[in-house]
Amino acid sequence: MAENLPKILADFRSKGYVIAPAGYGKTYLIAEAVNEGSARQLILTHTFAGVDSIKTKLIQLGVPSSKYQVETIASWTLRLCLAYPATSGWATQNPVGKQWNKLYGSCLGLLAKTFIRHVILSTYAGVYVDEYQDCTELQHTLRIGD
Repeated sequence: MAENLPKILADFRSKGYVIAPAGYGKTYLIAEAVNEGSARQLILTHTFAGVDSIKTKLIQLGVPSSKYQVETIASWTLRLCLAYPATSGWATQNPVGKQWNKLYGSCLGLLAKTFIRHVILSTYAGVYVDEYQDCTELQHTLRIGD
């Protein structure tokens, strides 16, 4: 891995991705990039094990918790929709089964709102999605920036 890749990622202000084989250290690269950055980052992944893995790497690197928020995509989506129930149309606190698909639809509508985009872009300087290739089609539709 190029020594300056974490800094390049930290400074990058557009969409991008890293393609590398399993075991390359992509998750660690995210932690290093967050450490190199100067502002709070949102880090999303699919499982609670993934959340734990990323947090462990961030802690090992000594990254201040003020520089990141790590959540599963599902948890973040649920929390956002529950924070704005009238706008999102979502009030179910513990979705099950196919309700998750409906939740992603509600969040998609919420993310289309200018004020929500402003809130998110004011809260986070960027977003990293670990294991992006594992996203469902509905999760792929959830976009924060253009």
